[in-house]
Amino acid sequence: HFNAISSELTDWDKHFKLMADINLSGLIFYSALIAPDINNVEPGFQGTSFTGSFDGNGHIISFLTITGGEYLGLFGRLSCAMVTDLGVSDINITGSGNYIGGLVGQNNAGLITGCFSAGGVKGRSNVGGLIGENQYGDIYNCYSTAVVKGQSDVGGLAGSSEYGSLINCYSAGKVSGDDLTGGLLGCDGLPVSTATACFWDQETSGQESSSGGIDRTTAEMQAAGTFLDAGWDFADETDNGPDDIWWIDEGRNYPRLCWELIEDVNDDGSFENTTLAENDMAVAELASDDNSNVIERFTEQFLGGTDSFDLSYKSVIFTPTTDGTSYSAVLREITQLPTNPSGGAYLDLGDDGYILVNLINQGGPEDQKRVYIYGFSYIRFYVGSNGYITFTRGDGSNFDTLVNHFNTKRVSCLFQDLDPSWGGMISRKQLTDRIVITWDHIPEYGTNNSNTFQIELYFDGRIQLAWLEIDTDDGIVGLSKGGGLPDDFQEIDFSKLSETNPVVVPGGPSGRANRKK
Repeated sequence: HFNAISSELTDWDKHFKLMADINLSGLIFYSALIAPDINNVEPGFQGTSFTGSFDGNGHIISFLTITGGEYLGLFGRLSCAMVTDLGVSDINITGSGNYIGGLVGQNNAGLITGCFSAGGVKGRSNVGGLIGENQYGDIYNCYSTAVVKGQSDVGGLAGSSEYGSLINCYSAGKVSGDDLTGGLLGCDGLPVSTATACFWDQETSGQESSSGGIDRTTAEMQAAGTFLDAGWDFADETDNGPDDIWWIDEGRNYPRLCWELIEDVNDDGSFENTTLAENDMAVAELASDDNSNVIERFTEQFLGGTDSFDLSYKSVIFTPTTDGTSYSAVLREITQLPTNPSGGAYLDLGDDGYILVNLINQGGPEDQKRVYIYGFSYIRFYVGSNGYITFTRGDGSNFDTLVNHFNTKRVSCLFQDLDPSWGGMISRKQLTDRIVITWDHIPEYGTNNSNTFQIELYFDGRIQLAWLEIDTDDGIVGLSKGGGLPDDFQEIDFSKLSETNPVVVPGGPSGRANRKK
């Protein structure tokens, strides 16, 4: 059983095979699940490395959430170990120190092949979407679409690598850091590791350089020819080999490992795309214009690059429908925030923090003020430093993924990894008809940029989001009913709304609206 593997360090030189997918939603861990560092005070790895083999057997471990110190990932440290055919999806891994990866914190002379990561990874140094630091290790046929944030040695696939080799790998997540930051690799040690036939998406990563690999546009990263020309072994071709390692939904998504397909081959030997692992970086498939059975959601995700934030000096007003289960929305141009935050109460929020806000009762019990979201009323809510309000629980999520946005009832004005401890102010101001939360000149984590925006929750159920100058180019904006990412989710393009072109989104099937193209 997986719990036994993660708790019995005497077994970490053994050989394991995963027999089913594992969903870890609702659980929070404070160290790596396998081979963790057991002493964050002493420098270096203090623990027992994993030295055996772990065959993922084409399965996925999802919703791994870790908040800890150093050597974080599913595996804290590998030493001459092997990990194969394993995915970690919808991860949320945050470390205060070094060696932070989606799958492995530090890989020392290990072999990792046929693996992927998706979600978010954040740390200080040696931070990577799949691997924090790679030393003497080999990484073959792997990819990461995780959002990666750190200070130094930050990379989309690996934060740093030395004496190792990477072959047929790619990364496509947004990458941000202060120093030694790259699209695929952050810091390539001396002597330089080899990165053969490896790529990163220059547009989605926001990185023009890398210590290894080849940069390509999103369109090129979603074209089979990019990888076939580099010798990647794809299904339904034999020129590059007979093993059928990769598959691609060309023009719509990045390459995927063939084991991610539930039905791998038909009788004729061709692969059939039945089910692919979910990937937050992939923009939701849009229905054709004649499809009248699409359920819209009032949410837009900005990925940066060619899909950068475009709502500066605008506001969106959501007015609830008669039954309160959905909204109509209009867009307006503004030159100042709808409510002047002066005189408001300061909210003491640090990095990735949240605080409970109670509505002030200005009369008797019958006069208790309430705010609403999708027909549910509340007399209190939580303000998160990362640009959102939640209603049923506090949330410090710093990875702006659709999965995180939809995991609870939420109003996201700018869901982004922000850090008010570095500058600016977050405040609350209750008026007779509404309560107002303002993020005033709040920088993105690890930067000196500035973002000013505001949420107004009216006591009659209306919600207004407003933005002045926004320096970050990515993030999530919109409303969430909670309950998880809808299977039928379709992005909306808020910039296409206007006072003369409002959109109404009913709770059931709807007609066409301003979907994001």
